[in-house]
Formats: sequence, structure tokens, C-alpha cells
Amino acid sequence: MKKIVVLENSFFSTVSMRRALMNALSQQGFKVYILSSGAVEFAEQLKEINAECIDIGTSNTNPIKIWRYLRRMYSKIKQINPDA
Repeated sequence: MKKIVVLENSFFSTVSMRRALMNALSQQGFKVYILSSGAVEFAEQLKEINAECIDIGTSNTNPIKIWRYLRRMYSKIKQINPDA
């Protein structure tokens, strides 16, 4: 099964704007990983279409927090080792 990582601002925006895309990718045989943050109820809705939601938090204007956020994102992408 091919793996794809989707970086998104929030689980809410993924549900409201890209759910059909995530569903189509899943149906085409991709294991979909969504790196984002947000409320658990929106992540649960995405799990219904076999997407794995990983909360990597958010960044802000603090350079140290932004650096930590980027490291978390990079680490998760490297761990998943996506095909696309």
C-alpha cells in the first residue's frame, strides 16, 4: 500500500474542504496520513475514511516554537516514509 502525507492547518479544514480528496486517495489504495492539529471530533471523522490523523501541534511567532514544530513535522514525515 502506498503512503501519502497531507499537511494541513487543522483537522477541521481537512473535514470541511478536503474530505472528498482524502476519501478518493484512500479508495485508490493510498494509506493517508494527515499531519495537523485540532479537535478530536474532526480527527475521528477522518478516521472513518481510513485516514490516520497525527496531531503535530501548531506554530506561532516564537522562533523556538516554530523550530520545534518543524522538527516534529520532519520527524513524523521521516518516520512515515511516504511514497507521495
